[in-house]
Amino acid sequence: MRILVVDDSEDARDIMAVTLSSGGYEDLTFATSGQEGLDRLAQGGSGSDGAFDLVLLDVMMPGMDGIEVCARIRADARHQDLPILMVSSLSDSDSLSQAFIAGANDYVTKPIHRLELLARVRSIARLRGERDLRQAREAELLETGRGPEAGRAASALTFVDPLTGLLGWETFEALVQRAPAADAPRFGALAWQIDDLDRLRVRDGDQAARDLIKSTARVLQALPARIGDHLAHYDDGIFVAFARNCTEAELAELAARARSGVAGTGTTLSVGTVISDGRERTPRDVVADAIAAAERAAEDGGDRVVTRTALLVP
Repeated sequence: MRILVVDDSEDARDIMAVTLSSGGYEDLTFATSGQEGLDRLAQGGSGSDGAFDLVLLDVMMPGMDGIEVCARIRADARHQDLPILMVSSLSDSDSLSQAFIAGANDYVTKPIHRLELLARVRSIARLRGERDLRQAREAELLETGRGPEAGRAASALTFVDPLTGLLGWETFEALVQRAPAADAPRFGALAWQIDDLDRLRVRDGDQAARDLIKSTARVLQALPARIGDHLAHYDDGIFVAFARNCTEAELAELAARARSGVAGTGTTLSVGTVISDGRERTPRDVVADAIAAAERAAEDGGDRVVTRTALLVP
């Protein structure tokens, strides 16, 4: 895995080098400024053996900061799928929000914690590997298949998440976006996040984390059909569901059943629930609010439920 590290601090670059090397990531390239980072990326190429697989990008840099660098990377069609991991101080939440808008995939905070950084990098490497495998399989089906059968088989691969068998995020988002509020005046969303998944991955390996994600997916699939057809694996160990014509009590029951269902696996869930009457928020907004609520639950210690009212979202 080839990694580009962009940071103006020599100390930070040294820490990154030692930390990444300890995790087996030794193909590292360093840049001391945003412009140098863009130059290194251009020299590395794209779609070849010399291309970078990940960019670690400091937010606060003199001249061109990390947010602008991130936006410029995403503006280049060759690098729209290149994972970007932002590095920022704990107090820099506003800049992180801007970074995600610019196209960042994830972030780690300074001071750098070895386990957290390696877990984030491994997670990105795994997701990128699954995407590349899926794309290769789709290309093979389309190239060797005959007529519409191959097209349908390839479409099926993108319709579902390859790890869990649930809806893929893009499919889920498209279904929710098309859900007219008028057909369901009251709708809600739930998000479940597996607690301490990164810690498990570092301690027991990637396969243990994958197995836990799959077992959690089975628990959620066994929930009552009240969540309808819209249940998806959003991201690494985060699941989302969209429900029409539901009540707060029904969402609370689904949240409780899921937390109870995973008790035997030795893990816990952080859950976010949101309900709307359709006039304040769109279905897509409500799903985003539920994901944010689950993240808040995890930040507050995990193994709990946070509702939209706790988020103070207007």
